[in-house]
Amino acid sequence: MHEPFAPIPADPAEALSPYVSSAGAPWDIRHGAHLLRRAGFGGSAEEAAAAVAAGPEAAARALVRAPEDAGLAELDEGLETLLAFEQPMRLRAWWVLRMVRTKAPVREKVGLFLHGHFATGYRKVRSVRAMHRQVRLFLDQGLGSFRSIARAMASDAAMLVFLDGARSERSRPNENFARELMELFTLGRGNYSEADIREAARAFTGWRVDNGAARFRATSFDAKEKTIFGKRDAFNAEAAVDLCVDHPACAPFLARKLLQFYCMPQPPDPLVDAFAQKLAASNFEFAPVLETLFASRAFYSREAHRSMVKSPVDFAIGALRALGGRVAGASLSDWLTAMGQSLFDPPSVKGWDGGPAWIHAATWIARVNFARDATLAGGSMDRELDTVALFALGDSIEAAARVDRALDVLLLRDVAAPTRELLIAQAKTLGAGEAGLSSLLHRIIALPEYHIS
Repeated sequence: MHEPFAPIPADPAEALSPYVSSAGAPWDIRHGAHLLRRAGFGGSAEEAAAAVAAGPEAAARALVRAPEDAGLAELDEGLETLLAFEQPMRLRAWWVLRMVRTKAPVREKVGLFLHGHFATGYRKVRSVRAMHRQVRLFLDQGLGSFRSIARAMASDAAMLVFLDGARSERSRPNENFARELMELFTLGRGNYSEADIREAARAFTGWRVDNGAARFRATSFDAKEKTIFGKRDAFNAEAAVDLCVDHPACAPFLARKLLQFYCMPQPPDPLVDAFAQKLAASNFEFAPVLETLFASRAFYSREAHRSMVKSPVDFAIGALRALGGRVAGASLSDWLTAMGQSLFDPPSVKGWDGGPAWIHAATWIARVNFARDATLAGGSMDRELDTVALFALGDSIEAAARVDRALDVLLLRDVAAPTRELLIAQAKTLGAGEAGLSSLLHRIIALPEYHIS
């Protein structure tokens, strides 16, 4: 099989230019599958083929500009009861089912990025309503302005509780949000001083949280002049956030995080700088820069392809979207927790470490066990899955055909020849009935290759 992924161009402008198919590196089904995995959570062979037919720019545009999926509205039925009775496990189920069912996966994926970027956790927030409101903001506005989202976080109820802003007042300004805003959300270490943190903390005073909702008390706000990054004014929360977003370190910091989340673990500095320029030129609007990235030569480079360990969400949601059928959201959420990614409860304000940290003995066992349940009807996830219909093959079809169909569904045949031959040998002993087909799918999802995006 030829290698369709060329090295990343040394010139960063070329690296961010649209991918052009060539005889040596044709735009093919593996490119379409790569796009679906990274921009969203993967998809079917038919969806990958549609992306190939559209071409790099049109496929990226269609994904990023897909309208919100009206079909998800049914998941909101009964949501008010869920929010009123503090059931975080049901909130997790609500979100994972959105990811499995959505026809606009880019919205859910950028929401996941923001959930890890502006990380807050239910264990401290103790309000399902506040956590839901925050994630809905990420889902509804995530493809819009990063500046607007960062401003909203300064008065977000979940963030106020998580970083102790709800107890910050002019006589005792709490520095936690100001510190994390600079260190983790906008600038990175080395681009601010302790004095900047102390002064910015005064701009975030005055907020309280009641029943999961933020309230501003002007009498607790420090309205006096502050000096932040050498600028002096009576800055309020919105102005202080703007100072951070407008700081020259913000665009490169955010560009690197986006490239690491969507493209490659270690993006070269020239690529980060070029992507930062596009981010700043877009006034920190995510949709246009992601559209550029998802069509770029860097995105389809050898350095990007199969370069990242799938998060539990990417791994599990991708498998379920490829296989189809129904799934119980609560059990799926439990599986994600066992694999190391409990939504609405990241391990710290830094979010999840990701990368190789996703895989260790306990999480690997959980992944393999999840693969078993994902490929069987019934089970802990109450799966509705017609394996025979998924294969659309008769009992007389030879083992190689069964393997190729399974690889089409799950990996679009993007595996080495020895792996395929091993699967064929195993398929001969498994049989073509429902149990044998499920076992074959299980083995493919448990392959090391399936855990790499």
